[in-house]
Amino acid sequence: MARPEYRHRETTYQFLCAQILREARDLNQLSATATRALSHPDVCRDPVLAAMVRSFIAEQEAALRKAAGTRVETAEGQSHLYRPFEIAGGVEFPTRGQLVRAFVTLQREFETHLAQYNEAAARYALEKMEDLAARFPVHIDQGAVQSYRQQFDEFLRRCELYRQQIEEVARRAAEAASSGDSKTANWLLRRLRAIHALTPTLLSAERFEVLRQTIEQSGRKHEHREALRELVARERAVADRIKRIGAAIYRFHRACAKLTPNSDEYRRAETAYREAVAEVRSLDDNWLSGLLLELETYLEDLDDPRGRAEVQLDRFIGTVRTALSQLRKEVETIQQERQGRQPAD
Repeated sequence: MARPEYRHRETTYQFLCAQILREARDLNQLSATATRALSHPDVCRDPVLAAMVRSFIAEQEAALRKAAGTRVETAEGQSHLYRPFEIAGGVEFPTRGQLVRAFVTLQREFETHLAQYNEAAARYALEKMEDLAARFPVHIDQGAVQSYRQQFDEFLRRCELYRQQIEEVARRAAEAASSGDSKTANWLLRRLRAIHALTPTLLSAERFEVLRQTIEQSGRKHEHREALRELVARERAVADRIKRIGAAIYRFHRACAKLTPNSDEYRRAETAYREAVAEVRSLDDNWLSGLLLELETYLEDLDDPRGRAEVQLDRFIGTVRTALSQLRKEVETIQQERQGRQPAD
């Protein structure tokens, strides 16, 4: 089975070849199309793909020259698109003016590619300048070539620094999203998107997508934690309320058996009991249905593929229903006992 990167390389190669065939009707058009193809982000990142595209361009140049009746060199290394110091028609020893013009053209391309952070294209232009300097040392300024090599080395260090800064921005965005600071996370994500749009060679589409997904996943984890925290807090609040009601009912039940109705402690217990009974009556089936709907809203933000939180919620609702049923039975028991003691009182 073909590896994913191989399939992607082949897809990109076929796309670029089709584009070159469609747009390159003559040598001038081929030159412009070749420049665009070699500046493609995937070509800049993948040396194998770059070699494949260069070979195809050389074949198309040979075919166009043959069709135009000019002498053709079939080897890729003889392509006039990549030997700017060679002259159409096969002149082997260019004049000094031709060499200088070719070198100046390469200088401009090199500087343009540096400004665009196009590492592969800048490296290629530099290699061509170095090749010119090696072949024609009398006419090409060696000091200028060395200066451009130093610029390129500094450019590589700067690119590495920028890539580290990009990763740091992504890390900060993920941390902000994980802590719930969506405003900061979104602002940093917009910075990354702008960097990708302006300098895709520094931050490719694939890498940007990975960083974006990581940041969004961090945000979802925060939402999951918050939803879980709120769900647990709401369940605890309901459980505490039922415990408080039950404690008041049970305390009055004991007071009925041990205290006289005229005592202060009995009266306080009775007051709390009456309030508890009123609460129990308010916690009817409608209230329980509303509670279930309220708690289910938290499930929407939970990352719970196995459904454990939903099972736990059903169990909790069942426990609440059972507890309320027991409290109602306790209230009925107390009322029956008090009615049974009334004649004696």
